[in-house]
Amino acid sequence: MKLHGKKPGDQPGFLFLVGIANRQTLRIATKLTLKN
Repeated sequence: MKLHGKKPGDQPGFLFLVGIANRQTLRIATKLTLKN
């Protein structure tokens, strides 16, 4: 993933989306772990 060549204003939105994706991944991983 290249962050170069982007306006500084674009970065917070990108990081926000990554944060949401990480949260969803953690939630799914937690569910799978609880099943085991």
